[in-house]
Amino acid sequence: HGTQSVMKRKSIAIISRVCENSPAFKQKKKVNTNADVVYFYDEKAENGLFSNFYECSEKNSLKLIINGKSWKTVEHFFQASKFLGSNETPKSREYSELIRNASTANIAKILGGQKLGGGYPWRTKLNPVITEFLNYHVTLRPDWDSVKEMIMKEVIV
Repeated sequence: HGTQSVMKRKSIAIISRVCENSPAFKQKKKVNTNADVVYFYDEKAENGLFSNFYECSEKNSLKLIINGKSWKTVEHFFQASKFLGSNETPKSREYSELIRNASTANIAKILGGQKLGGGYPWRTKLNPVITEFLNYHVTLRPDWDSVKEMIMKEVIV
């Protein structure tokens, strides 16, 4: 979520079909589906519904359900997936659920990155949570580099 993203026309067509019933797609977000390339970054700006931080909710009539679970954003799913797989434990599943239920995509990303940090009070409150799960040896799944692209494709195609 740090650089502007680009989406090619084929992907736009797929998302257009998925989201065409969304009021956000029809009214709130200006989306040019005739363009060869659509630029997007901020979930609140033009084409923002293509952002991994765009919230799927009753408010905008979008739902993201994967493996029978509801997800607030694509970012929530991606970050939670880092701790599930062949080596998952009850604690890693608990941490994944914590990420799935995070109040914002940014918090999900911070929890998924497992980096301790300072700054805003909401951010420093995450440090003990991250530390607790690190103490239980909840870390990135060992095959993450080889499966992360497949996991992301699962949610966008």
